[in-house]
Amino acid sequence: MVAPFQFRIRYGGWIAALMSKRDWNQQIEEPSWIAPMLLWKRDFRPIHFTARAHRQYEYEPRSGQDAPRGSKAFWRAYFGQKLRQLRHAKPLVHSGQTEAETGRGVIRVTRSSAKYLMSVTKARFRPKIPAKYKTGPPPDMEVELTTLTRQEADAMIRAKERDMIRRIRDVRTVVEKTIGMPG
Repeated sequence: MVAPFQFRIRYGGWIAALMSKRDWNQQIEEPSWIAPMLLWKRDFRPIHFTARAHRQYEYEPRSGQDAPRGSKAFWRAYFGQKLRQLRHAKPLVHSGQTEAETGRGVIRVTRSSAKYLMSVTKARFRPKIPAKYKTGPPPDMEVELTTLTRQEADAMIRAKERDMIRRIRDVRTVVEKTIGMPG
């Protein structure tokens, strides 16, 4: 009589191809979305609140921004009044509330995407401008705040790829198979 035999084979480490789709999503795909979102929050979001953002993100010019400095039209327009009252010309900054609110955002991740949820109530503000002063629709500050340059998008892609590679190298999944006849 032949004795029943069994043995187990354990795979681990680089054998990510043997991971189930669920394990892949939970251990590699979903967590790797956090890296690009943290990069945006830490490095790219603050740039939107600096003076260079007008050029870098091609924001719509504010009322009076293109008027000659020192002219009556300049000082009566929004841009001149902001310079006079607040002593700065930073876009998207008036009281500083939007900048503070966006810094307290929350990252939500799924297997195929990530979102940075933030309160932008002040960015949705649309002033009531009398018709005689209107030069066009007010700028959409919500869209301006979430604009990315090509270089920033590429940096976020690289951050995700680096994080995925690191996670694949650190895979701790062990696949265990029992081969043979039951004993």
